[in-house]
Amino acid sequence: MTKKLNSEQTDIFSLFEIPDEYAEEQKKQAEKRKKQQEERLKTTKEAANKKDKKDEFTLNTDTKIYFYAELIDVNEYFSIEELTNGIPNSTKAEEEITYKKVSERELLKRLKKDYPVLDVSTGAQAVYIKSKNAVSIILQAKKKGGPAAPTHGLVKTDTKIPYSILRDFISLAKRVYDLYGTEFHADIYLDHETNEFFLDIPEQEVTSVTVEVIEDELTTALRFLERRCTKYMEIHSHHVMRPVPSALDDASERMPIYYAIVGRFDYYMPQVTVRTFDIERNEHVSFNPSLVFEDPFYYANPQYDLSKVEKV
Repeated sequence: MTKKLNSEQTDIFSLFEIPDEYAEEQKKQAEKRKKQQEERLKTTKEAANKKDKKDEFTLNTDTKIYFYAELIDVNEYFSIEELTNGIPNSTKAEEEITYKKVSERELLKRLKKDYPVLDVSTGAQAVYIKSKNAVSIILQAKKKGGPAAPTHGLVKTDTKIPYSILRDFISLAKRVYDLYGTEFHADIYLDHETNEFFLDIPEQEVTSVTVEVIEDELTTALRFLERRCTKYMEIHSHHVMRPVPSALDDASERMPIYYAIVGRFDYYMPQVTVRTFDIERNEHVSFNPSLVFEDPFYYANPQYDLSKVEKV
């Protein structure tokens, strides 16, 4: 019996009750995009609420200052009077002294004498956590971008990052590129309790030529507040582009830690560049990646018989 056509049937698939796979896939993709958009909107609103509820920056003699693996005594940098009443600010015109509360900028300014990396221009942030009467100083990654001209140099380091960490990053970066066609960022930390490296992925916004960490500073601060670890490296991908630092990278990567870029995912073996920033010389210094990462092809005890190899 032939099925009767009604006014709502507009294609051959519905007429014979044949599923239209293309239309179904398009519908799924549309629903997926809608869900992603809703999630991004939710994340943006939550981040805005976090900033609105940010604890007021307040220091006292008992405030603990954490800088990754180090606990800093606030009393070594401020007097009791400064922490209690504020920093004196005299005005010559009226010849009277006013006081201003110790600010995040003032804290970083004083700490900078002993910790040159703690400069707002490098991405250093002092996050106050009222519930713990503590300040967590974090080095938040700044926006990265596409390729430019390479730098040169060579400095050797004794502590090497396991190749498994680099492998994991490349695997994740490739997955992100396959999904979105974009760059990807992660941070590598050294845990001083276990003496092991670990990979951390912060909240980020990515495009085909840029990646920017947008994670709320309080979220980052709480995650590392009492964990004895140090940020060792920032690493991001250039997917199929060359792993050459861009002008944006040059402006963002200005801390004395390692920076790595992985690119040319279209090659069987992706390319890697590594460098750091020399604060005293105010310049970037490049490294051979093998001096920073463990060699993936080296085995201390080969399982094969090399006695058959004779030097002539």
